[in-house]
Amino acid sequence: NPRFMAFNDDEIMHVANMKADEIVALPDRDRDGVADEHIIAARGFKEAHSLAFYNGVMYVADTDAIIKFRDRDGDLVYEDREVLTSLTSPGPCCDNGWHTTRTIVIDEANQKIYVGIGAPCDLCRSSAPTKAGGTESLPPSEEWGSILEMNIDGTGKRIFATGVRNTVGLALHPITGELWGNNNGH
Repeated sequence: NPRFMAFNDDEIMHVANMKADEIVALPDRDRDGVADEHIIAARGFKEAHSLAFYNGVMYVADTDAIIKFRDRDGDLVYEDREVLTSLTSPGPCCDNGWHTTRTIVIDEANQKIYVGIGAPCDLCRSSAPTKAGGTESLPPSEEWGSILEMNIDGTGKRIFATGVRNTVGLALHPITGELWGNNNGH
């Protein structure tokens, strides 16, 4: 179940393979337009959905955290793993909540990270969320149905936008720097 992809600084495509709980690197060393091999770059996720690269670091948006990875020896296997920040989550889809995917984008000019946090249910408020398709309560959080902004080091986390049911796909406008998102509304 591949989801989002990103290129590292060496122009090697990496793919978040969500249901396999891994990030895959697909190098095309002979530049013929076809990946030469399939390398498991990182694994051990709940639902890795999207990723971004900045200054040689791979940032992965998992359902409950943003995780930073470094590849010390350049073999496309990321040995160093550090949780940058935790994220509100009902857990992996879909026992406790829907909309567990997290989309990340990095604003290099302003040194910010943005990540979409979906609402755990179709029609509920962040102050009274319910489990997927039911009426059983989940813990309230202002982060449900929002887009978070934080500094590149994970500090200063705040709510940037609210009222979005499930933002799957974020991008920065290449000229204006405006944040755009695809909101999967009800």
